[in-house]
Amino acid sequence: MSQIRTNSLVPAGGLSAGSSGGIVQIRQTLKTDTFSAYSVTFIDVTGLSVSITPVSASNKILVSVNMYGAVDQTTGSNRIYAWKVIRDSTDFAIGDSAGLRRRATGGGITVGFGGEAYCMSTSAIDSPSTTSSVTYKVQVAVTADGGTSDPFIINKMVTDDATASYARMVSSITVMEISG
Repeated sequence: MSQIRTNSLVPAGGLSAGSSGGIVQIRQTLKTDTFSAYSVTFIDVTGLSVSITPVSASNKILVSVNMYGAVDQTTGSNRIYAWKVIRDSTDFAIGDSAGLRRRATGGGITVGFGGEAYCMSTSAIDSPSTTSSVTYKVQVAVTADGGTSDPFIINKMVTDDATASYARMVSSITVMEISG
């Protein structure tokens, strides 16, 4: 069963203007179910998104992502993957352009038939310059896979035997509005 929780933290008595750098509001989504999908282009991770409506257009948004995943290999060959954070449909916190290389927040290689689940995380400050709702989400892609269709997986290990030796994990995306 999929369990996705979105939390909202606001101080008792409401919000005040406060000084620059104060936390105005926090939103978080916990993804406790698993994800498995194959795509060579970036696709949304189902349930790993969070929305926030800034109180002021001059405020900043601190975005933090913590997720566990890898590429689930069926052939034992190395698999290269990339992931990124976007705001609505705009890339956010990605690397510089460099030839044909993909611009991403993070990436890596799943080696052989490894049973690993890699910790992937980032924190970055955004300036959406709006008081309209914005949504931050995570996208993933399998960027080189030797011609097979090994999916990108989240919240489980590559080796996922039904024994106490293996784990299921939780991933999260958290946003904090910081006063300008």
